[in-house]
Amino acid sequence: SAENGPRCYCIPGFVGDGTTCTPNAEDDCLMCSPHAWCNRTTSGAVQCTCLDGYHGNGRECTQSEDTVIRTCLLGVCWCPSGFVENGQICVKDESASTSTPDTTVSSNSQETVSCNTINNCHPQAQCVFVEAQEAYECQCNAGFEGDGLQCSQIESCNIINNCHAQAQCIYVGARDAYECQCNAGFEGDGFNCFEIEMSCLDSDICHLYAECVVEEGSEKGICICDEGYQGDGMTCYRTDMCTEDIECGDNAACLWSDDTQRKECDCDPGYVMDYKICIKQGCEECHEDAECVTNPATGLPQCVCRSGLVGDGIE
Repeated sequence: SAENGPRCYCIPGFVGDGTTCTPNAEDDCLMCSPHAWCNRTTSGAVQCTCLDGYHGNGRECTQSEDTVIRTCLLGVCWCPSGFVENGQICVKDESASTSTPDTTVSSNSQETVSCNTINNCHPQAQCVFVEAQEAYECQCNAGFEGDGLQCSQIESCNIINNCHAQAQCIYVGARDAYECQCNAGFEGDGFNCFEIEMSCLDSDICHLYAECVVEEGSEKGICICDEGYQGDGMTCYRTDMCTEDIECGDNAACLWSDDTQRKECDCDPGYVMDYKICIKQGCEECHEDAECVTNPATGLPQCVCRSGLVGDGIE
């Protein structure tokens, strides 16, 4: 409302407070592409429509060759070189030169045409001045990899777990992306992590629930988890916790909790914990002789009495 200011609402197919939205596993909108809007027709049928800059049938959407998605960071958005803003997308700048540069190396100057002279970077790359080389070069945007002339999208580690065994997939708010980060005591790019050769006698690297112990015959201190915890000493977790999703029952997963420093059963999106069982969100008050179903008209959960019984589902 105007009194309280604007509010964020999750789009159809997602649930949450608007700041954080997660897919609703019970919603038919999951059939839509991540690059599509999900709407319902007057008859209640799902209709998927590709976003601006994409084309397809809504279930499969492919990025148009002449458009790219804007890069946004901390509320500021921009287009790569050779593109201009057009609403929420970037389109090719038709006013830019389309001539092909002469990239032949000069026998006298030994220099090539730079991307700041004529943009030959990939649509998902920027022409950046590198002080160490005192030259401009193409660099792929965040979330892409390559030499800048050719860039391909990096599969996010929250979708495909490609992190090293000694790394975690962490959400980095400043980049609005997930990335692999090496565990304490290790260093690297998250895809390859190497143990840091250091002693806990020299640096405080042990976990909160661990202590630094000097092994007999050695001058190097190692981290040992406290009783009731297990791990490598730099990461320790309680032994009386869930270890597999099957222990949590249906509609839940066994995940690490930073608050309790242990693994706990966490309900899937669209479900909430009710007496150690995960039930559909919005159906906490359903009667024991009622079922929780999705109302096809509203897309919201609703309590419905079982066959042979009457009531509003709550009583």
